[in-house]
Amino acid sequence: MTVARGRQHLLVGRSGGVLRLLGLWTPPAQRDRRSCDAFVLLRCCLSFILMASMPVASFSKLYWDTPDDLEELSSCIFVIMASIALLIKAGCFVAQQRSVHRLLRMVAAVRAAHSEQAAAGGGGGGCGGGGGGGRNDTRAAYRTRADAVFLYMQGMTAVALCGWVCAPVVSGDASPSSSSDELNATLPHAKTPLPTWLPAGAQRSPGYELLYLFEALCLTVSSQVLLCVDVFFIDLILLVVAELQVLNDNVAAVFVGATGSERREETPTGDSALPAVRRRRRTFSETFAVLDVTVDNTTQRISEDMYDQLVGNIRHHQMIIQCVQVLQMAMSYSIFALLFFNMTSICLNIFVTASLLQSDVDLVTALKAVFTTPVFLYESAMYCIFGQMIIDQSEHLPLSAFSCGWTDADTRLQKAVLVFMLRSSQPLRIQVGKTYELSKETFVRVLNGSYALFNMLYTFQGKK
Repeated sequence: MTVARGRQHLLVGRSGGVLRLLGLWTPPAQRDRRSCDAFVLLRCCLSFILMASMPVASFSKLYWDTPDDLEELSSCIFVIMASIALLIKAGCFVAQQRSVHRLLRMVAAVRAAHSEQAAAGGGGGGCGGGGGGGRNDTRAAYRTRADAVFLYMQGMTAVALCGWVCAPVVSGDASPSSSSDELNATLPHAKTPLPTWLPAGAQRSPGYELLYLFEALCLTVSSQVLLCVDVFFIDLILLVVAELQVLNDNVAAVFVGATGSERREETPTGDSALPAVRRRRRTFSETFAVLDVTVDNTTQRISEDMYDQLVGNIRHHQMIIQCVQVLQMAMSYSIFALLFFNMTSICLNIFVTASLLQSDVDLVTALKAVFTTPVFLYESAMYCIFGQMIIDQSEHLPLSAFSCGWTDADTRLQKAVLVFMLRSSQPLRIQVGKTYELSKETFVRVLNGSYALFNMLYTFQGKK
């Protein structure tokens, strides 16, 4: 466990650093020391205050200055719904940090225990390369993919953030009053990045500029929390996906085909003829009873070595199952709420965009909605597509075992393969809210729900 704890910082990507800066994430080592708790709590509270200011501002607009246009009303409701979803997701993320810490410890322990298993496979066909370097490349490839997702999301979020912050300036609505006489005149109210009710005093300089900067800060912090929590969960999903692919490679590398077996029988019977894992053999007496049989020839030694490798891979699979259960516990309620609110947000955003583009009265606001919609689409798609990757990799496990040379092994090994295939025939999946699983089908359901709500709003707007 000491080795596992020392490697935990390598499992969290760039999103963990940003969340740590905002006070929403504490690494396991620092959590154990409980150092600077007051400073971390202060940053966490400040982040939640900035995020909570967004729905409060929009609610003040609805309460004291209810918009007459359905488009502006939908915009206010969109901000409230998106902000509430963000608060729920951030709150669940902070509350479930113990589960996340446990998951990171488990993944680090898995990597430490199964760091060189694939190098033992020698022959056997498989699912993507059997060497230890290939396995390391697999984990590094998924780490690179997680970093790429972070950069893509940063680009999309930056475009949407610039649209929201700069929209009042570009449209010419950011014009604060300079005197009390102008306040008494029938001038349009100065607008801010968020739909907000502005009292008379807040429309003068420098109060207006301070409010504008505060809302820009709220949007910046909220967008970073939205982005980094999503990418953090995606990092955790990809950690599990990487372990499943490594397991597929290791299972494919355990067995030796008929040609490979005959070639090995001709080799010397000394220790140099044995695979690397045989020389590093570990007993798994707590799970399987491995008989201590006297080695008479190379074939029997290879058979026992193959059985030991299979036992190690079964242990690997058991630990991955536990990792998926802990990951599901950490993501369940927050992602379920996120998918529901995203469905509503996508609907409202598309409705506002379509209505404003048809009326051709506020092109800047329409473009702001256009730049925001892909963020929510990409957010929902990420969870569902990467969740589908867990299903796909786990469904490939029986094929990895069956497509290799198990027919040339002894009866004991064949029975163990059968047990492994029966257990792995139940694919792993992440269920959110005990209702939906993260898969492509769920993403299609989110899109269908958004379209149904959009149709209802558009029909209602057409009857007016």
